[in-house]
Amino acid sequence: MLALIPARQGSKRFPGKNKASFLGKGLLEITYECASTCPDIEGIAMSSDDDELIARAVKLGIEVPFKRSAILSSDHANTWEVVLDFLHRTGFEGYVCVLQLTSPLRSAEDISETLRLAKANKNAPALSVRETLDGEHSKSWLCPCSQTISSSKHCESALNVVPNGGVYILHSSQLSLSAFAALEGCAAHLVPLDRSLDIDFESQLQAAEKEVWP
Repeated sequence: MLALIPARQGSKRFPGKNKASFLGKGLLEITYECASTCPDIEGIAMSSDDDELIARAVKLGIEVPFKRSAILSSDHANTWEVVLDFLHRTGFEGYVCVLQLTSPLRSAEDISETLRLAKANKNAPALSVRETLDGEHSKSWLCPCSQTISSSKHCESALNVVPNGGVYILHSSQLSLSAFAALEGCAAHLVPLDRSLDIDFESQLQAAEKEVWP
């Protein structure tokens, strides 16, 4: 399986987000360490338009076969367009694990478990999720006896869930721009709230460093 790190330069909500640090260590370095310790990952690559991040990635040993185009680095670019672009330009075939830099508490075990669920569900898209917090509303339900997300609550034990941003796994033969548009039928690995940090704002990063997440 290939780990692919999408890391564009721009971010309106948190400028410089992908170059930020968490507890004194860069988000890129944290993600690399997680991926490199996962036995299911055979290679690590990055798609980026940021020269500084590219240089740091190459120093770590991450493959950066090309610099991402400006079109695919805009605020309107879809992550899966970036993944498709990478697969098309490199010719890679097989499982792809998309690891966003903004999930520093994700573990190698989370990656392996999500892959196991993808394989068990006939190569369906698979992702890590968390239970919703107070005030959140989701149309996605995960039953403890099931490996896939449903749009309805099948039993009293079902949990209302949302993606936690940590792990997204697809097979190149199943990849489409709408892979995770509707989560119903996707295989899902439930991650505890205390490891589900997904950084969108600088305030979230600061709060997490003070150990007040969630």
